[in-house]
Parts: sequence; structure tokens; C-alpha cells
Amino acid sequence: MQKVIIQSLARQAKGLVLLGSLLDQELRLLKTNAPQAVAGLEFSIQELLRQIASEKAWVASCMRAMGVEAVHLTDVMDLFAHDERVRLEELLAAIDKYQQECARKAAMNADIAKALQDQSNSLLSFFRDQVMPTSQHTYSSHGRWSARTRTATLISGRL
Repeated sequence: MQKVIIQSLARQAKGLVLLGSLLDQELRLLKTNAPQAVAGLEFSIQELLRQIASEKAWVASCMRAMGVEAVHLTDVMDLFAHDERVRLEELLAAIDKYQQECARKAAMNADIAKALQDQSNSLLSFFRDQVMPTSQHTYSSHGRWSARTRTATLISGRL
């Protein structure tokens, strides 16, 4: 059971390395303004996060199967052999390091995506303000004068 846990942690570490490279690629795509490519990459990132989360849940179920009431993996370190403990500590340190890097990259990507959204919204508002007529005495959305006179006039075709 211990070897299986170590293998799962190794997969998690490799998954986090891959996540970091996907986040770097997302940053490059955000900088080149390629929203379709970013959307496609986002699906890959979400699937990878789902797989990493399922690996974590699986390690927790393995710890419960060992018959130990442990919350963290460090609580069951005594059950591992010395060389397995060393490998486990290395993997936990690597996972922590990669998680922090990925969190930093994800926050930076989120900030850039939010800034691009704000920029697009302000540009859209600017264009809308330029297109909208300044005078309210124009046609309504139905193609009629927005304010009709109630009396018959020659200009409107009534006598």
C-alpha cells in the first residue's frame, strides 16, 4: 500500500509540472490575444485539475484503508520504511513547490484575463456611445419617431 501511495504522489508531482507548463502556454496565448485557443486550453487545464484532485482523494482513501485515522500524509510517516519516508518527503516538498508555482501562474493569468475583459468592455462601451445618437428626438427601436405628436400635421402625412 505504501508503494501505491508513493506512486500516486509521483503522478501528482508530474501532473503539477504539466499544469505549470499549460499555465505558461495559457499566458502566452493571453498575451497574443487568442481567445479561442485559450478556451480550448482551459478545458485541458480543468481536466488535469480533475485528475490531480482524484489522485489526492485516492491517496486519502488508501490512508483510510491502512486503518489509520490520519488527516495528513505526514501523520502516517511512521508506517513507511526509511527509504520510502525519504522519497515521500521529497515528493511532498516537490508537490508543495509546484502547487505554489501553479497558484502564482494561475493568479497572474486570471489578472491578465480580467484586464483583457475590462479592456474589451470599455472599448465596447466607447463604440456604443459613439454609435448611439446624442439627441433623443430620433427613431425608436421600432423604427418610428420616439415621440409622436398627437395632432394631425402635413409633414407626417395627415390632414
